[in-house]
Amino acid sequence: MKIKDFSVGIRLAGSFSLILVLVMIMTVTGVGYLNSMLTSTDRVMNNYLLQERMANEWQTAIESNGALGLVLLTSGDPDIRTYAQQRIKKNSARVDILQDKFNRELTSEQGIR
Repeated sequence: MKIKDFSVGIRLAGSFSLILVLVMIMTVTGVGYLNSMLTSTDRVMNNYLLQERMANEWQTAIESNGALGLVLLTSGDPDIRTYAQQRIKKNSARVDILQDKFNRELTSEQGIR
């Protein structure tokens, strides 16, 4: 039997069914890719973004300590030196906390994640 032997209605129904099957395959594939993107987005938002913000805060505190160290070296005013020393201690304490968080998040029993 050839396709041209079928009536117009059967040919239309067959081609419409084929198109529906193709659309369903595309839908299932699309939903799979969307779920994969959702997982990746969740990982970025909950892990990588937080780590990037902690790294940025860590870098800012270290740069601030560098500038305050220069103030300690060049300033002759005892009030400014006292203020700089207090800020360096505060920044160093924050850097220690951030470094501990990094060590916990980036390493595991097997090593670096």
